[in-house]
Amino acid sequence: MVAPRMLGPEVRSCYLQEVGFITAIGVQHDRTGTALARALAIAKALGGLEQGGIELTPHQEAVLDLSVEQALSPALRHVSSTFVQVMLEQGIPLEAVLTELFLSGEVERTYRLLRLEGYAAQMAHHSPISQYGQLSRADAYDHVDIAGRMRELVEHITSGAFAAEWDAESEADHPTLAKLREQALPRELVDWERELRQNLGEAAIKQET
Repeated sequence: MVAPRMLGPEVRSCYLQEVGFITAIGVQHDRTGTALARALAIAKALGGLEQGGIELTPHQEAVLDLSVEQALSPALRHVSSTFVQVMLEQGIPLEAVLTELFLSGEVERTYRLLRLEGYAAQMAHHSPISQYGQLSRADAYDHVDIAGRMRELVEHITSGAFAAEWDAESEADHPTLAKLREQALPRELVDWERELRQNLGEAAIKQET
């Protein structure tokens, strides 16, 4: 198994930029005695060892990957959507809220500092009031049983129930996926986001040039 910890298109992008990425590597059965060496060679050719590698079994990698998609991502999406709603209730323009969340790149760059320097070191880049606000309210959601719900979602993966669900969806030519995409990505939202990026963010700079 050679599993880049990166979105597919970004694998190529990181390769061309010569920055590489981290790769999960594992061997389920080694009949030849050279399986690990071959996996490492493939990972190196892809640029997947430039930033190091992690040894995982295929089962561990699958559970981790699917759990990010099914347990973590929906939680983050729900939190972000709720934050947008609360800010709109405060009379803050939607464009400003979305700028704060992702268009400005601040959150992305904060996570970059977290990646490069670690949690403790990156905290020093925040102002005292920011540090106080984050740390003094860190337990604000402790009463919410997020872990319990996540365990239920992960159990659906590890039990094989999701695999069966996805097999049925694939055999039926993905009718549920098509419906979910239509609900989550209506044409008016796609058009609105495109127009927003023409006026805010990096796309606005590229358009001017």
